[in-house]
Amino acid sequence: MKKVFEVTKSLLHCSFQGERRIGFRKFGIPPSGPMDMLAYEKACILAGVRIGEPLIEIIGGNFSLNILEDCEIAVTGADLNHQLDGEKFPLWKTIRVYKGQTITFGNPVNGMIAYLALVGGYQTNWYLGSPSTYTKGKLGKILTKGTMIEQKSSMNTDYKLWYAKTLVNSQRSLCPSVIPTYMPEIEVRYWPSYHSLNFSEEQLQTFQNQQYTFKTGNRTGYLFDGNPIYLEDGHDIPSEATEFGTIQLPPNGKPIILMSDAQTIGGYVTLGKIDPADLWKIAQLKPGGKVSFHEQQI
Repeated sequence: MKKVFEVTKSLLHCSFQGERRIGFRKFGIPPSGPMDMLAYEKACILAGVRIGEPLIEIIGGNFSLNILEDCEIAVTGADLNHQLDGEKFPLWKTIRVYKGQTITFGNPVNGMIAYLALVGGYQTNWYLGSPSTYTKGKLGKILTKGTMIEQKSSMNTDYKLWYAKTLVNSQRSLCPSVIPTYMPEIEVRYWPSYHSLNFSEEQLQTFQNQQYTFKTGNRTGYLFDGNPIYLEDGHDIPSEATEFGTIQLPPNGKPIILMSDAQTIGGYVTLGKIDPADLWKIAQLKPGGKVSFHEQQI
């Protein structure tokens, strides 16, 4: 193993995320994993690592690294004003970087989350079958100033063959048609929950016919502002299973969307669950961004 990066600045939530942690929900441990699976998977493809391997997930920018060894990287996801030695470098493309250079991520330009992949893969600890950091469960740690990041010491035979064929004297990039655009206003599909029967048609129309504004959030959940929806019988229910994408309606009548580190059970009435194909749109919203919801028929 060799040290390839040293973290020199980390103000927000930057961590290793990869394969989801399966089979531990009954113990209150969520699957965790990438917030934006679309950008994560494309970074894996560009770096030639197996989907499920850990990548660095950078939320909100304000993160920088010193490069300790020559290596190849790929950055996908949000434009966090990323720079190499003070010059902007391309996203969605594999590039070579050199010992002594510095990578910085500033304030978000569009989107909120980026993924930094390393050709050859990162050497990290796996906890309960996953490399994904879950700080509330003390499974892994946030990447802080001074953290040394290591590259795997060896490649398997198949990867060596791929590396020789595709990396030498070449750079890999994605077709523009498969690169997502991060918008300040989005529409997402959702599947209604059985709790929808507790809402009047007028209330459901209120939910579906307005734009909600993203106020604040983290890997546990995103809070939205908009016209509230109240239930006469209250919003508390006996706790039941929740997951990434569940739309809860707490007593203030304004929705919460549970994210990748969400609790495994919750005691608020739910409106439904975001279509998994649209979760990346929610994850990449900046504060002040707007979302509208469209019910999918079962």
